[in-house]
Amino acid sequence: MLISLIRALVIYILITAVMRLMGKRQIGELQPTELVIMMLLSELVAIPLEDNEIPLMNSLAAVALFACVEVISSVIGMKSRRYRTLVQGHAVILIREGVIDQKEMRALRLTVDDLLLALRQKDVFDVDTVQYAVLETGGQLSVLLKGEARPASVQDAGADAPTDALPVLLIGDGKVNESALSDANMTRGQLTTYLKREKVQIRDVFLLTADRARNMRLVRKG
Repeated sequence: MLISLIRALVIYILITAVMRLMGKRQIGELQPTELVIMMLLSELVAIPLEDNEIPLMNSLAAVALFACVEVISSVIGMKSRRYRTLVQGHAVILIREGVIDQKEMRALRLTVDDLLLALRQKDVFDVDTVQYAVLETGGQLSVLLKGEARPASVQDAGADAPTDALPVLLIGDGKVNESALSDANMTRGQLTTYLKREKVQIRDVFLLTADRARNMRLVRKG
């Protein structure tokens, strides 16, 4: 009995440490690789808890390996947008300027019922009130309502109120997001001109967002 309790305590401590390494995401925000690792961990820890004859070190070594793989994958993902897109996918715009993108929905194998359900979960019951709807990499739906459909408190915010244009990430951590240029109605040359005007190099930009109305938000690396 004591051996079982000690084994359970060791596994608990190790799994807690691994979850800390994976960050503070909620279950619904896990990326595919993180979800796979969590599923594998649950299987690995169950085996030595059910049978004390199985060496505990076998499971501990496997858990440590998966933790290392996740940390290394996260570091590579921070450095390489291409790797991050390969592993995590990318956000997809399902409703653009009030128009449902049926091609993207077919590519994702989403039905109209799926879309309406996701909107209702965001307290949106009329698709005509939606300016943009973006399916994030974690599976959540982000919604930007049309101006007249926003809460009165937001409409009364004046200049601070959000516009009907969807901001997109043009530069993240010194890397240009080429696919976002068309969403911001910009060319690479126009982006270069803007950076020259701001007297900043691409490698020195931590974050740059823009929308079709050319509202820009620049954050330099600290």
